[in-house]
Amino acid sequence: MQEINIKELKNSYRIKSKEYRKSLDSEHKKELDLKIINNLLNLDEVKKSTVILSYISTQIEIETDCFLTKMLMQNKCVAVPKCVENTRNMNFYMINSLSDTFKQSFGVREPNKNCPKLDDFENSVCIIPALMFDKEGFRLGYGKGYYDRFLSDYKGLKIGLCYQNCLVDKLPHGFFDVAVDIIVTENEVIYI
Repeated sequence: MQEINIKELKNSYRIKSKEYRKSLDSEHKKELDLKIINNLLNLDEVKKSTVILSYISTQIEIETDCFLTKMLMQNKCVAVPKCVENTRNMNFYMINSLSDTFKQSFGVREPNKNCPKLDDFENSVCIIPALMFDKEGFRLGYGKGYYDRFLSDYKGLKIGLCYQNCLVDKLPHGFFDVAVDIIVTENEVIYI
């Protein structure tokens, strides 16, 4: 009974977040995204890192292209995720530019097959997408579990990007869910 209520609650949060994101006109979304990325770029943790793991944004996510480009211009090692076929796992692959990526069937950009896999996560930060975060650092994703599986073994710093309107006090989460260390919104940076 409680399991059903948690699933229903998560689904209602997902719907609420998607509706908010779809309601943003393109200019307002660009403005919010730019504020979030500027806050991210100003973090000492990002400045000091040598390896950046980051999602490549889809249309409803906080746009990361300019962030990735700036990290590449600073000669950081930049790696983006690729899902492992027929699993719920993902690996990160190094790119030299955004042209090293291509659009998959669901509109998600992934690294080309000639990009080398990243195995050394020393001095890295991982930029994590979500539909929502709570103030304890727990995330609500799209429900596929790719990031949950990756984060269960990842030992580096975890930074979540989130619109202020998609930040809530508390989300339902399981025993194995991993919280991020920092949440960045257009209005604030929250250290967990």
